[in-house]
Amino acid sequence: MTVETTRAPDTSRERPPVTSSSAAPEGAYSFDIPIRIADLSPAAHISNVAFLRYVDEARMAFFGAALRGSSRYVGGLLETIGEVAMAVVARNELEYRREVFTDDGPVTMRLWIPYIGGSSFVLAGEAVTAGHEAPAMVFESTTVFVERTTGKTWSIDDSAREVLSAWGGPRPHLRGRAGL
Repeated sequence: MTVETTRAPDTSRERPPVTSSSAAPEGAYSFDIPIRIADLSPAAHISNVAFLRYVDEARMAFFGAALRGSSRYVGGLLETIGEVAMAVVARNELEYRREVFTDDGPVTMRLWIPYIGGSSFVLAGEAVTAGHEAPAMVFESTTVFVERTTGKTWSIDDSAREVLSAWGGPRPHLRGRAGL
């Protein structure tokens, strides 16, 4: 068995250089999450799994949620798409920058949308805590719209594009993955 040790750099997703400062644009959606005992790892810091749950909680607050028995998003950004489509997460990429402990206080999730395609968009964000300039975690999440009746991708219409565009901002500063 051979292991590939070198590879030409992938320039298809060029990213800005990693910095220790926030990439959140002014006016990014902000959602506070209290640190719960169940969020802690055996090392007493927030676990990687908990950070993924934080992304999901903040995403649901930002987008809205389809209530039981309803096919509409309620209380969020995606109310505008009505009953036509649903948002499906296709990919999450999280990068952990520093540990967060219970005495760091609540975690503030900041969200924005740096890219809108034909039927998908990228939700970006970061987790910050009081007293720290740099984010503890940054992420990108690719979301695809799917028609509720057919299960096929739904082309983002002008109305939805306008709503999504209002939350624009830069791509987050993520490091490249090893070996890619």
